[in-house]
This record gives sequence, C-alpha cells and structure tokens, in this order.
Amino acid sequence: MRILQNTHDLANFCHKSPRILIPTMGALHEGHLALVERARHIVNLKKQDIKIIVSIFINPLQMESEQDFKKYPRQLQDDYNKLSQSSVDAVFIPLTKDIYPEKQTFLLSPPASLSSILEGEFRPNFFEGVSTVVLKLFNIVMPKFAVFGKKDYQQMLVIKEMIRQFNLDIKILSVDTLRDKRGLALSSRNLLLSADDLINASFLFECLDQIKNLLLKGNDDFDKLARDAVAKLINNGWQPDYITIRNPINLAPAMVNDNYFVVLGAAHFKGVRLIDNILFKLP
Repeated sequence: MRILQNTHDLANFCHKSPRILIPTMGALHEGHLALVERARHIVNLKKQDIKIIVSIFINPLQMESEQDFKKYPRQLQDDYNKLSQSSVDAVFIPLTKDIYPEKQTFLLSPPASLSSILEGEFRPNFFEGVSTVVLKLFNIVMPKFAVFGKKDYQQMLVIKEMIRQFNLDIKILSVDTLRDKRGLALSSRNLLLSADDLINASFLFECLDQIKNLLLKGNDDFDKLARDAVAKLINNGWQPDYITIRNPINLAPAMVNDNYFVVLGAAHFKGVRLIDNILFKLP
C-alpha cells in the first residue's frame, strides 16, 4: 500500500490505470472496510488493473463549526494499519492547500430540492461543502468508480445528482450500513461516545426500526409515526432534529400508495449528533 500526499505522486502511481475512489474523513471502522471490499469485488469482476484509492481528508467546509472540525476524531496511524491489511492500493492524504488553494473557495450548490431539506435544514451549507470537496477529489483522482455507504443516504443522492448534472463518467457503488450487535450504525463519530453511552446509542435505530415494522403491518399514518418516535427520543434524553418517512428516490414525503420507503433520523445524544436510516420495500 502506497501513501500519496500530493497530486503529482497520485498521478505517477496510477499512471493510466483506471481507479476506484473511496472518499473518507478518516477515523476508519469496519463500515469503511466494507467499502473497500465492495471495490475489490469490482476489481475481481472486471479482471483489470484497477487501483483502489482511499482518500482521507477532514473537510472543513462541511463542518457545523470550527469546534466541530477540531473535535472530529483523528487516528491516522490506526487508519494506515487497517488499510494496510485490506486490499487498498494507495491512501491519498491531500493537504488543505491542495484541495482549497484559495481562502475564497468556489462552492458548488446542489439542487435545493435535495440539499435544503433534512440534513441541509439542520446543517446549513453542509451539502455545498460535501459537493465541493467530492467534485475536487473526482477531478484529482479521476476515478471510474466511487464507493459510498448508505448510512449517509441523502449525501449519496446529492452526489449521484451532481454526477448526472455534470455528465461525469463515474459509476457510484453503494454499500449497506454496517451495524454493531445492538443495531447502532457504525460511524467515526461513535468514537466521541463513552463505552456506556454506546450501549444506549442504538436507541435511534430502535425507533426507526419500530417505524419500519409498523409500516410493514399496514400503519400509514406517517406523521404520527414520526411524532411518536420523536417523543420517545426526547423522553430518553435525546435531542432529535428530525424523524421522517420519505420516498427513497427523491426524498419527497412518503405517500400512502408508495411501497418503497426510507425512514431517516438525526438526533443528538450526549453531545454527539448521530444519523441513521432504514431502506425497505413493502411485501
């Protein structure tokens, strides 16, 4: 595994080989390694010399505040160790000046229909920051494939729309959310919780899963299901931003005649903001 710290090294290493990019902000866990496995599956399927590149860059433009940026977990050596035992060809760790050479950075604005709701409502400019850094990484690495996890479901839809609108020749590969034995979605921000708090952090997933089960039983009072889940979270010491049932294609509010849903939630627990979603179809 090679460690690449600038665009010149990246270009020399990849040369003319096609690439698969896995963009991350580090603090890697088993969920990230599942993205690597998905990439390796494509390499084996294509039977080509496709380079698997994992980028690690903590993007300041998508952080809620300077404090959020500073407290984001950083464990670069541990990341190296995990990736060196996986099927990664190279780790790309650009400097901030390579990604944002000017203080006044041009921001990419995704369509408001996708970016101003849910995460976009509670994290202003979040998707501008995400879209900007991902497009820059696409331009630098020039991948044929990029791998994203479904845990950040809205983010994945925004990136897919960016690819469509900019006519980029990049195929998005998606990977299901990995969870611990209690159902908690694996996340780098879980490192900010204590061992005891991690046990109770799965309650967000439990609330979403209960909504799913009630929908499967024929309950279609979407607003009440969401309100009840919010109340449960509050009663258990959480500070929810939203719980909602949506159409997974465009994140429009779910309709009674839909048979394909995504239940999404975001809430603060012990000072850490957690997000999750469950994607499913009716029988």
